[in-house]
Amino acid sequence: MLRRICDEEKILLIADEIYTGFNRTGALFACDHSGVVPDIVCLGKALTSGFPLSACVGKSHVMDAWPATTGEALHTSTFLGNPLGCAMALVSLELHTGAGLAEHVRERGEKFKAGLKKIRSPHAGNVRGAGLMIGMEAVSPNGAPDANLAVKIIKRGLQDGLILLAGSPQGNVLSFAPPFGISDEEIAFVAERLQEYFTSLPGSVS
Repeated sequence: MLRRICDEEKILLIADEIYTGFNRTGALFACDHSGVVPDIVCLGKALTSGFPLSACVGKSHVMDAWPATTGEALHTSTFLGNPLGCAMALVSLELHTGAGLAEHVRERGEKFKAGLKKIRSPHAGNVRGAGLMIGMEAVSPNGAPDANLAVKIIKRGLQDGLILLAGSPQGNVLSFAPPFGISDEEIAFVAERLQEYFTSLPGSVS
């Protein structure tokens, strides 16, 4: 529907894939899941697997709209291309477009979500996500978002070596974006720690 509206109103459809690509959601790009082809895709982070580099990739008729340069950069950014970053991006692209990686991420993601869904607590809410981009709600027993609990879990997790973020407008969704090579043992460790947090932290005053 969004693609149709943009076409009808002559609006560019821009996909921000800086956080979601490559293969983080179990497909090279998150928009691949819906079959929508954007006019511009914003890339970063996974483009080099960690080295600072970003890019805006667009359809030819969009990118050709830039006028010819007279020597000055028409646009710039902090992470404008450099030889080292570009070399790393080429290797990263080769790895991410290889056979089996997206399927591996989907399998690991399902395993991770299954582990989180086994947590038993009235404060453990909905688990959702695609691939290895997963969220789990921290809620009150009545189901209302509990951002304070999410913050407690994040602080407690750091003591155990878990780095989590709190997402959503309410700040109550624990965000997981683990390495693609996460093992069964590591998934079990995360689930065990979270079971402990959801059991002990809701009643704490710290």
